Amino acid sequence: MFDTPSRTCPACGIDLGYMWPDRCPCGLELPQYRRIKHGSDDDPEVFEAAELDAPDWEMIPVESAASETLAGGFVRGETWLVHGPGGSGKSRLLLRWASRAPALVVSLEMAPEVCVHSARTSRADLRHLRIVTTPDWRRHVGRRRVVVFDSLTETDDPISALGELREWAQSESGLVLAICQETTEGEPRGGPRLVHNCDARARITRFAERQAQVEVLKRRMAAPGTSCVVSL
Repeated sequence: MFDTPSRTCPACGIDLGYMWPDRCPCGLELPQYRRIKHGSDDDPEVFEAAELDAPDWEMIPVESAASETLAGGFVRGETWLVHGPGGSGKSRLLLRWASRAPALVVSLEMAPEVCVHSARTSRADLRHLRIVTTPDWRRHVGRRRVVVFDSLTETDDPISALGELREWAQSESGLVLAICQETTEGEPRGGPRLVHNCDARARITRFAERQAQVEVLKRRMAAPGTSCVVSL
């Protein structure tokens, strides 16, 4: 049962509010209610929100045009699901953004030469990119902490592939940018389970010649910003 105290000092009757100080202004030392109790045993899985510090996220920044949309950048530990129509610029944008840190590019749709061309023309830093053409990416990731996976649709089981990527991101404080194709309705191919297994979801569409619109549809570790238009 909940151990809910009175909000008034038992000595002077003053209203103490909701924060519960250690001592009343009248001088009386007050008991502290730091846990919810079940019977006589404290539950180690129950936390008081007011006593927890906000996490200090480590960010990978992005260009200023997308900074507001992405709340300053990507959070290490996040797994992103990125989808959009064919030719919208998904790969080009993610290669550029990922190249701000040492990254592994798992290119299952494009030949490595085509991938390099996309990266170069999108102004990515090629010095930070390593490209593999096999889904067995774990053997090649090494100390790199960013993985661009292009694309989940080319795997036998996209949901399991995304789950493995997310497990790595969480355990290694890495960042996963996973691309997937979308349906004619504009939804990721893979269904609701694929969407549920990511931490953040973005849709990239063509806005104009050499421009794309980025819209964040879901994000657990930061508030989604308004959509933006970035150059390709």
